[in-house]
Order: sequence, then structure tokens, then C-alpha cells
Amino acid sequence: MAESKSSSGGAIAGVVISILIVAGIVSASSHTPVVTTEDLNVTTSIPYESESRWDDSVDLGESEITQAGVDGENISTYRITLTDDEETSREKVADWVDTQPVTEVTTYGTYVEPVYTSSNYYDYNSAGCLKDQWVNGYFRSNGTYVSGYYRNSPSDNCY
Repeated sequence: MAESKSSSGGAIAGVVISILIVAGIVSASSHTPVVTTEDLNVTTSIPYESESRWDDSVDLGESEITQAGVDGENISTYRITLTDDEETSREKVADWVDTQPVTEVTTYGTYVEPVYTSSNYYDYNSAGCLKDQWVNGYFRSNGTYVSGYYRNSPSDNCY
């Protein structure tokens, strides 16, 4: 009698397994997951920086780009683990700068052409420079007032 109980118990277990297979809960074959790894290189851009420079050989108000900016390039390597062709993990294994960015340089002018006036010029016909000098107003001995005025006086110092 013990044999018949064990054989009927085995039949019930076989029916339960068959139902689970049909329902898709348990697979009929014993599936071993396929695990693979692959390396992936990801390239990212490194933005360039801008720099301003002042130059007294360029006219005031003018500007020009004297060095064009170029973005750099960074490469990161990731090791990806796939289980049954689905990504299960990602790990960064390397990271380096492939190309350094080049800084953009903009030059701004500061040069202003000097303006020569009659108050400060060199007279090539005389021995030195002529400078206009301000003379403050004053009273004469007879009581009349003389307003202030500019007077040219020769000088060896032109500036």
C-alpha cells in the first residue's frame, strides 16, 4: 500500500508541474541565464572658455577674435553587464580627455590717437615748445581790471 500512495503522490506532483508550465509560471526547460560583458565608449564635449585681452595697438571701440575657441573632447569607457541581452549593471572603468579645449581670445582696442592743440605743440621754427599759460585776472595800478587770459611762453619742456 505504501507504494501506491507514493505513485499517486508523484502523479499529483506531475499534474501540478504541468499546470505551472502551461500557465507560464515555470519553464519546461531548465534555463541558465546568459551573462555577457561589453565595453562602451561615450564621447562628451568639453566647452571652451572665453578670455578678453586689451591691446593699445588696436583702435578704441574695435574688437576682434584673435584665437577661435574649440570644444574639447572627453571619452569615458563603461563596462556593461548584460543578462539575457538586458543591461543589468554599468560601471565606469576609464575616463580621459582626448582633446583639450582651446580658449577663445577676444582682443579689445584701447588706442586713442592723441589730439594736438595749440596749447601744446612744437614749433620747428623756434628753439623750444610753445605752451599756453593761463594768467589770472588782476588790477592795474590805475584801478582798471584785466581779465584772465592765455599767454604763449617759450619752454624747453614740451610736455
